[in-house]
Amino acid sequence: HGYDVYNNVEGGLFENATTTAGEYEPRLVMENGLKNILVDSGFYETLNYSLYSGSACDKLLLKSDDVRRNVIKIANPISEDLSTARTLMAHALLLDISYNLSVGNKDLRFFEVGKIYLPKSLPLKELPVENDRLSFAVCENGYDFFKLKGVVENLLVGSSLKYKLRRSQEPYLHTGVSADIVAEDGTIVGWFGKIHKFVLKNYDINQDVYYGELDTDY
Repeated sequence: HGYDVYNNVEGGLFENATTTAGEYEPRLVMENGLKNILVDSGFYETLNYSLYSGSACDKLLLKSDDVRRNVIKIANPISEDLSTARTLMAHALLLDISYNLSVGNKDLRFFEVGKIYLPKSLPLKELPVENDRLSFAVCENGYDFFKLKGVVENLLVGSSLKYKLRRSQEPYLHTGVSADIVAEDGTIVGWFGKIHKFVLKNYDINQDVYYGELDTDY
């Protein structure tokens, strides 16, 4: 039908119409708030593929029984570097930092909002669990654990989350310079700290990198 059809409509076509104000759903409101905090702290947002190489788990020193090694393989990948659905966020930001250092960029502060995909079983019989995450990383002279801790506290200050910190068990973080964020019910909702030197070597990074990650679905 053309627009002329409305010339023949009897009565007021939109007499009962109302104006609806658009708005973000609560999750996006929260994510935008977190993004603004990081931008105000000098971070730049990155956009990375949700696919990566199967070697990512090895580079990040994941143990053989780590559930994040249960990756979903793509049937027809366009390259080996994009052959599996990601189960963790750190790999992409470390690649971003490695590339920027290789072309002479310094004082890097990056963050990314994205999803990880955790299969309930392999081979897939049902859709995987999709979990929203916020990851952020810093590579600059003079940066340390306590400055990163300040960033984490700024991100959490506006939430109602009651948490405590304990020594982190993340394999790609330095065991003595990292912490897990633990909610009241015992759930680990995030972690932050210094990237392990062996991991940095795997990514051809010769400077200290500090990394943090939050589960924004909790």
